[in-house]
Formats: sequence, C-alpha cells, structure tokens
Amino acid sequence: MSVQRLVIVGGSYAAQQVAASAREFGFAGDIAMISKEDQPPYQRPPLSKSFLSGKLDESRLPLVGESFYSDNRVDLRLGQEVVSIDPLQRDLQLADGTTEPYDWLALCTGARPRRLPIPGEALAQVHYLRTLSDAQRLKRSLDGAAHLCVIGGGFIGLEVAAVCRQLGLKVTVLEASSAILQRALPGAIGQFLMASHEQEGVSVRLNCSAHEITENPNGSVSVVTSKGDAIECDQVVIGIGAEPNQQLAEEAGLLCTRGIVTDTLGQSSADRILAAGDCAAFPSPFAADPEQPMLLESIQATRDLARAAGSLVAGKPQPYNAVPWFWSDQYNLKLQIAGLYRGDEEFVFRGDVSAQKFSVFGMHQSRVVSAFSINSPADHMMARKLIAERMDVEVSHLEDAGFKLKTLFEK
Repeated sequence: MSVQRLVIVGGSYAAQQVAASAREFGFAGDIAMISKEDQPPYQRPPLSKSFLSGKLDESRLPLVGESFYSDNRVDLRLGQEVVSIDPLQRDLQLADGTTEPYDWLALCTGARPRRLPIPGEALAQVHYLRTLSDAQRLKRSLDGAAHLCVIGGGFIGLEVAAVCRQLGLKVTVLEASSAILQRALPGAIGQFLMASHEQEGVSVRLNCSAHEITENPNGSVSVVTSKGDAIECDQVVIGIGAEPNQQLAEEAGLLCTRGIVTDTLGQSSADRILAAGDCAAFPSPFAADPEQPMLLESIQATRDLARAAGSLVAGKPQPYNAVPWFWSDQYNLKLQIAGLYRGDEEFVFRGDVSAQKFSVFGMHQSRVVSAFSINSPADHMMARKLIAERMDVEVSHLEDAGFKLKTLFEK
C-alpha cells in the first residue's frame, strides 16, 4: 500500500493543529503544509492586544518551536499560494505552476477582514487587522500619532481602542448600530464595556457610520460620518467583521454557505477534503439548532475542530463536541464567554458591577446555555461545566455570589 499524503492549505492555528493531531492519533504518512504567508503559524489574538501595545515581542508569537515541524515530519512551505483544487484528480495547483497530489486535504485558509466600501478606505492611514504584517504596519503607524478613529465597535476594534488609549492616544469609535457588540453579547455586558471605554476617555458614537475618508494636506485624514460631520485623526482602523476564505472550496464545487460546510469531524461535502478554522461552518451540539452549520470564530473552536479533522485522517475519528468559549481583554477587564448567545435566554446576574467582577448567565428551560463573565474566571469555568453537562440549576444558586457553584457537581 502506498504512503498516504496529507496536504494542509494555510498557516493558521487550524493548520498547525491538524498536523499535530494527525500525528497524535497515529497518522504515519507524509504531511505538507502550504501557506502563502512568509512566517510559520503564529498567535493572532495578541495582534490586537499585547503585541500592539509592545508587551509581547514578535519572537514569542510562533505557535510552536521550529523543531515541531522536523520532529513531526511536516514539510512547511511558506510564501506559496494554492490557486485551485481538483477533487477528482486529488491534486492542487500552485501559483508557480506546480501540482501537488494529496490523499487527504485540509483547508485551513482562515478569514479576511470585511472591507468597508467607501471612498478613501485604501489610503495609507487606514488599517485592517488580521495578519502579523497588518499588525506590524499598524504598530509602526502609531509612532507619533495623536488621534485614532476606529470604525466598528466589535471585539477587534474595541481591543485596539483600549490599547491605543493606554498608549496615550485620543480614540474615537464609530458604531453603526445602537449598541456595541449587539449580536455577540447581552445588553448589560455591552453597556458595561461601553461605559468602561468612556471612563477611560474613549468617545463612542452609536448609530454613526463612516461615509468617506479624505486625506488632508498635513497628512492627517478626516472620517466623514453619517451625521454629516468630519473627524480629523492621524490613523483609522476598520473592524467590521471577517469573511471566510472559501473561494478555493467554492471553485472546486464544495458546499459552502458563509463558510465551507463540514460535519463535526471537519469533513466537507467532497470526499477526503476537510476544513477547519475560521473558514469552516460546522454544527455545534450546544447551539439552539444543533444541526445548523455555523462559523465559530474562536481559537478554542478552531483547535477542537482541527483536532477532530486530524483524528479522521488517522482513522480514529473523535468528533467535535466541546462547549464553545471565547475571551477578550480590554484594559484591566477580561471578558470570558461560555456557550453560544441565542437571544432568547432569560438572564441571571451574579456578582458586583462596581467591583468589575460579575457574570451574566443565560438560561433556557432551567439550564445554563450561555455565560458572560467579567474578571470572574471561576464563574466561567463552572458555566462551561454546567453547559456541557446540561444540568438543571436553581436561579437562586446562580444569583448568590456566596454560593460555591462547584458544589453543584459534588455527589
């Protein structure tokens, strides 16, 4: 029998995890990882936080040491781009004209920033943040800057706003909707985060969008808003979400919605083609509709689905079944989210807002289905267990900050 060959497209968390998990579960074949970026897989969350602030050096960004690739016999190819897939021939075409055969293919192509289609968004003073090169460019541009305008009140925008405010910049955030993080968080948490930014000196303008960005003779730019005024600033960051990189899959005939559709093993609609990471749409057993594929843009979900994909390649399938969880750091606040925000929950409050230490639990039919914790890691960990075990829980226990939630699991 010929040696099996796994080809991984992309240089992301998912790419590294598929390779690691395939080896962990016993895959003995060849592994090639092809990435159009010029550096090995690296951490991305710090790009909008500790790397941007200067607290984390670039040398600490790689996910694993160089020895990982040689020790696990992973042929890492950087600066190479895959331009097409032939599922029938089971091969890939690269931009340099070479062809790569595969027995298993894992698409770990990630996502790209959603562009804002307004005049001036391509000016040199305007930034999107997704890759290390994006972060390096933004970091350089902040030297000597006095005023930053952030377009979009999502996680990336707010994390950048927090870092830049701590660096001493004046910061203005424009949010087109009536609340920040409206689709991701219950209102109480969003309001708390907005108040925290305002207390730090950030100007948050709701129901306000950007219509145009113009360059001024002095090198600054002006963001013309839907309110009819213009905000003069030195640099602009646009953070209005991301789009999955699914073009290769679509052109190869794979089923895609918003993301490459997979099952809980990362298996796509095409035989022996897998997908994982921010490009993959897959079902979660903890969603309101556990059959509906969805994008879960988090490191945890990326790694868990990638691990499932690696197990499938090795012939020892271990489906994804983890409780999704997420986090965001802003100032001295750590927001941790467990489960999936549904929008139909009844919310239960626990803790002390004035002490910046509290949680909001989302309940559905006497069970916790989501939880949002500020500086309350113990609540977060207990919420993940409650969601995973689908336990009925009394509201009074959740509301009582003196009640030890871990006792719910004691027999």
